[in-house]
Amino acid sequence: MTGLSYTRAGGDCSGTFKYILPTPQTTESPKDASNQADVIFAITPDCTMSGGSVDLVFHHALSAIVFKVGNMPENVYLKSITIENVYSEGTCSISTEDERDLKFSWSGLTNRKSYTETLGADAVIGELMGTEESVFMMLPQIMNNENSKLTLNFSINGSDYTLSKSFKDIISSWEADKKYI
Repeated sequence: MTGLSYTRAGGDCSGTFKYILPTPQTTESPKDASNQADVIFAITPDCTMSGGSVDLVFHHALSAIVFKVGNMPENVYLKSITIENVYSEGTCSISTEDERDLKFSWSGLTNRKSYTETLGADAVIGELMGTEESVFMMLPQIMNNENSKLTLNFSINGSDYTLSKSFKDIISSWEADKKYI
């Protein structure tokens, strides 16, 4: 995160920052998705201290993309999931929505990249993939590019296959402070 600026005028707060998702790794370890940091901001609805503390309401500036393994037929093994050709750099404007909420508006999105989570062991039905609950932390963006894809690599009876689907056919956008499963 660079160029963080913040202002407060009366009860209104605003700020901006530029963010670049971590560069995808070229080796399986460390994995791309598990290397991605979350970006969290907090606001306090009431600056009155209570017992030496102030209540904070936390919000995520990024979108969390979580995958769960579905019902896998026998001899079918999911090997990896790739999020392809999505924006990895942008500028975020932060403003107060009300005394408890922050609004994140992303602009200037550039530099498309792909991110992969490789499974180290056989996936278990219903289990979250990866080591963290939020596997991919991505920039919020509109999914209107035919080349932004979700790609699954899997094997059936030892033969490898790839299945790709355009994100615009799955979801219209990723929004800040939202988790998609």
